[in-house]
Amino acid sequence: MGVLFEAVSGAEPEPRTFRAWAERDIRSAFLNTEEMAERRTIRYDGVTYENIPVVEVGPKEGKRSSVIQMQNDYGQGLFKRSITIYCNERDLSGNKPEQGSMLYINEKPEGTFFHKFRVAESVTEMGIYCVKLEEVDE
Repeated sequence: MGVLFEAVSGAEPEPRTFRAWAERDIRSAFLNTEEMAERRTIRYDGVTYENIPVVEVGPKEGKRSSVIQMQNDYGQGLFKRSITIYCNERDLSGNKPEQGSMLYINEKPEGTFFHKFRVAESVTEMGIYCVKLEEVDE
């Protein structure tokens, strides 16, 4: 466990808040590209955010067994893939993806192919965007 005070050269130690510790842990572990995150490019609202740490949770491309086959809404033969991404709100310049809007994310780090998703839900917790996305695939 870390020390609750951090010494600054020549000054009194500054107390660290719970929020400051949580943000540090999120950056150093959860959004760390050597731990859980991958560097991706996101296009949203006409802006491209390149090479930002993103954690993607959900079925990967090609795993049909974990993808819902849509029969009633759009027709037989169409599949809906739902994923959740987590990223720092600062990496998107505070531009929170809104429900119903479109978001594009590249398939793999430094990849040039972008998947098109509809934002199903978007929330912010402790400076992290949690965005649930849906992609319809034939």
